[in-house]
Amino acid sequence: MASIHLQAFSLVYFLLLTCTTSFLNHDDEECLALFQFKQTILRHNYDSAAAGFLNGSGSDCCLWEGVVCSSNKGHVIELDWSQSSLSGLINSNSTLFKLLHLQFLSLAANSFEDVFPLWLGTHPKLQVLILRSNKFYGAIQGLSSSQFLRLRIIDISNNGFSGQLPHK
Repeated sequence: MASIHLQAFSLVYFLLLTCTTSFLNHDDEECLALFQFKQTILRHNYDSAAAGFLNGSGSDCCLWEGVVCSSNKGHVIELDWSQSSLSGLINSNSTLFKLLHLQFLSLAANSFEDVFPLWLGTHPKLQVLILRSNKFYGAIQGLSSSQFLRLRIIDISNNGFSGQLPHK
């Protein structure tokens, strides 16, 4: 009788382990890039919530707040860190550039202070870019519709930009 219970327990344990492992699928390189980006930005009002934000929820970035990964390969496809009390620079050396499958990026309502990140135009799959209500500044020059080929939505309102967005 004990043998049957042990076999049943082993089967249930194996099934749970298999399902959990496949559910927590993530791309290690992308998680590392996202972790490195988190280390370069600052969070105001540092508290236990901020510590959790900076450290993530373990090594699987797909479990972090505001991060969505593809179900099949675990690539980071969405990053929404809006209203997260973040500040810093987002320059061409940013490890966000390594998130090659990123389709949605929102860093709205934070305190990022920099010029327009033109390098985001080279992101191969970026469709939605929301940078509204930050402290970005300067002329929007050098921005062309040929750079942001897949971009469908851009919201850069409530910043200090000057100039006009290019037409199609």
